[in-house]
Amino acid sequence: MKELTLKQLAILRFIKEFAETMEMAPTVAEAAEHFRIKESTMFAHLLSLQKKGCITRTEKARTLKIVPEKFPSAGKFSDKKSATHDNHGKKSVAPIAKAQSFVAS
Repeated sequence: MKELTLKQLAILRFIKEFAETMEMAPTVAEAAEHFRIKESTMFAHLLSLQKKGCITRTEKARTLKIVPEKFPSAGKFSDKKSATHDNHGKKSVAPIAKAQSFVAS
């Protein structure tokens, strides 16, 4: 299995936290807005995560689901914090820059 990029890992965390908080999956547009990227770019990230077996989704809105066996646990990272905050005090789901790449099993 190929390694997840830091951006892909951040997207997985965002999907997980959004679903836990909002009790529904985010749309592609909501995920793109969160990361300040184009929807087409987010779609490419999601397609890559889908090919790696980390998520499932259908053509319908709000069908993003994380494959639990593929979601990295906090113990699998040596150089990252479980939660970070940006310069404005907002909680961020993105890992810090020193995070190691995660190899999905």
